[in-house]
Amino acid sequence: MENYQKNIVDPKYVYEKLDAKNFKVIDCTVYFELKKVGASTIHSGYEDYLKRHIPRSAYLHMVDDLSEKDNPIPFSIVSQEKLNEKLSSIGINNEDEIILYGSGFHMAITRAWWVLTMSGAKNVKIMNGGLASWQQQNFPLSTGKEVFTKGNFQGARSQETIFDKNKMKEALKDDEFIFVNALTRKQFFGGGTHYGRPGRIPKSINIPALNLLNHDTGKFLPPSEMHAMIKPLIDTDKSIVSYCGGGIAATTVFFVAKIFNIEKLFLYDNSLLEWSNDPNCPMELDQK
Repeated sequence: MENYQKNIVDPKYVYEKLDAKNFKVIDCTVYFELKKVGASTIHSGYEDYLKRHIPRSAYLHMVDDLSEKDNPIPFSIVSQEKLNEKLSSIGINNEDEIILYGSGFHMAITRAWWVLTMSGAKNVKIMNGGLASWQQQNFPLSTGKEVFTKGNFQGARSQETIFDKNKMKEALKDDEFIFVNALTRKQFFGGGTHYGRPGRIPKSINIPALNLLNHDTGKFLPPSEMHAMIKPLIDTDKSIVSYCGGGIAATTVFFVAKIFNIEKLFLYDNSLLEWSNDPNCPMELDQK
């Protein structure tokens, strides 16, 4: 499938373009510590980056670089001004083709893809299988810090596609919206980890992000299996809002939906970390 190959590339593609002009690679490695209640803890992968990374690649941390530190809700998308500054500091220009990869918590890579794409980066791709796949093919590695010539990235935020609590409340009244819960089936029904109150937003369907990729290898499902997983989204004419606990797993569903050219697509950035902690926001619960 052409659009799959445009968005998900293999290590050989990256290796062959490493010396190309306007081609940039970013390591997004972080590690995930699940909590029984509330936001997960995200640990930096920067020390691992210093030990081994794809040559000339930069490093971005999902929380420190791509989340807004001044927002009381963890993981909220960083301001456009701060992101422009950060991407320019690691040599990113508006016309660059950007490849994201990582190790550890692989859904952080789709989160990085979403933040960059919603912020004006026009050509962002994910390397399938992360650093492990690169190493399996015996491609070269670098160590230590990289030095970058300052870039000129100046993006603009696609704010209309980012839902907040008020937009979610309005959409709940509108039968032309579908809400997609990207958490596990157990969480969808009200079991396991939750973020304030267990359960889901009413009118939700469940497409677990973990079922769209192999969380151990970081490799995405083949196109035919992806298609089967998200068929309810392909078959509908309704607008789709993806959400999860903190807006991370939801980006994996969003990314895959974009591969299949689904246009009326939105993401609730603060997700259940915001919604489930507001007693005025309804939740459904039917634990199985």
